[in-house]
Amino acid sequence: MSNLLILDPIDLASGWITASHEVAGFPATNVIHNQPLVVWKASSGATYNLTIDLQADTPIDTVYLGYTNAAASTTWQIVGATAAQGTAYLTNPGAVMMATATLRASEALGPYYHAFWTGTSKTVRYLRLIVTHSGEFSAGRLLIGSAWRPTWNYEWEAGRGVVDTSLKERLRGGNLDIDERGIVAEWTMALGDLTDAEVRALWKIKKQHGESRPLLLCEDPDSGVAGLNERLHYGVFKELTRYSRTAPDKVRWEMTVEDWL
Repeated sequence: MSNLLILDPIDLASGWITASHEVAGFPATNVIHNQPLVVWKASSGATYNLTIDLQADTPIDTVYLGYTNAAASTTWQIVGATAAQGTAYLTNPGAVMMATATLRASEALGPYYHAFWTGTSKTVRYLRLIVTHSGEFSAGRLLIGSAWRPTWNYEWEAGRGVVDTSLKERLRGGNLDIDERGIVAEWTMALGDLTDAEVRALWKIKKQHGESRPLLLCEDPDSGVAGLNERLHYGVFKELTRYSRTAPDKVRWEMTVEDWL
């Protein structure tokens, strides 16, 4: 399996989301909002459940809970059930899709922390994320779906960059005038060995998302939790370029994803 994952997430509706705990004004349904600073907050407990009803049995292999305030000691677990099993089955040991694990690495760079799972595809209607956290917990974005992964790795020379959206002007006296704005990361890479089937799949994703609809990209998704926080990119494609055929059966495509925040 390649060292790249792109998730074109399921469109979740507000009526599909419930939580065991909510702070007034910060409902669980906020996690489906594109803006990750529109958050779900939960307090008055140590274990917080976020339950999703996908409305029908749906194959999924990737779950992302982003922009949380998780501590190094925070853990999470994923359980699931089919329509026939119902929500009562979510408490059954057989419902476990991901065993309890640390939500983020202790050395993760803040101020936001992301939970991520990818694994063998499971068909479920009901999904529950169980977060154990001391004190008030918040999360800004939930993404669920079946990820796309090409056969071959991205090429050498891929890497992250920094985008400073501040406005800078050199004044007559020589000094700088700065209008400070956000600083975000971006990830640039090239896929050089795409098959025609992979081009069609990636074309569909790019056509649906353009440069304005968010998705998730993960560098090296199988490399464990260390460094994962920085390898995850919730954002949009930037400066979409055309692909180029380099051989009768091979296509090369460069792309950049700019983080939302």
